[in-house]
Amino acid sequence: MGIPNCMSGWLFYSCGQFSVMTVGAAIHRRWGCCSLAALVLIAGLNYWRDPTFGMRRYLDMAAVAATVIYHMCVALGVTGGGLNAHWASLLSSPLRPLMGKGPLVPGPGPAGYSLLTFLFVAMYMRARHHAARKEYNISTPWHLGVHLLGNLGNVFLYPGLRSQ
Repeated sequence: MGIPNCMSGWLFYSCGQFSVMTVGAAIHRRWGCCSLAALVLIAGLNYWRDPTFGMRRYLDMAAVAATVIYHMCVALGVTGGGLNAHWASLLSSPLRPLMGKGPLVPGPGPAGYSLLTFLFVAMYMRARHHAARKEYNISTPWHLGVHLLGNLGNVFLYPGLRSQ
C-alpha cells in the first residue's frame, strides 16, 4: 500500500516542474545536468502515478540521488568549470539571464548551493519522517517543497556556472 491517491496526485503533478529544470539545463548547454533532470522527470512521473514500494520507487530514489550528487559536483567544480564565484560565496556574479534571455538573476555561489542542498535533504528527511508515520497530510507538503526547492535551486544554478 502506498500513499493515498488524494496526496500522491499532488506529487505526480509537481513532477512536471522538472521539465523546467531539464529545459534550463539544455538552454545553458549543461548536457549532463539536462540528461539527469530528464531522468528525474521520467522516474518521478513513473513512480508517483502509483506510489508503492518496489522497483519504481528505488529507481526514482536512485535517479534523484545521482542527480543531487552530480549537480553538487558541478557546482563545486569537481566536474566542469564550477560556479563563477569564490567557494565561500552565497551568490555568484555577475547577474546572468535565467533562461538564456529574460530577467538577470544571481546564481547561488558554492556555499549558497551547498546550503540549498542541505535544506533539500533536510526537507526530504522531514517528509520521510511523517510518511513513515502515515501522516501524509503533513509529509506531502514537505515533499512538494522538496520538489520546488530542488527544481528552483538547479534552475538558478545554471546561469552562474562558468563557461565550458
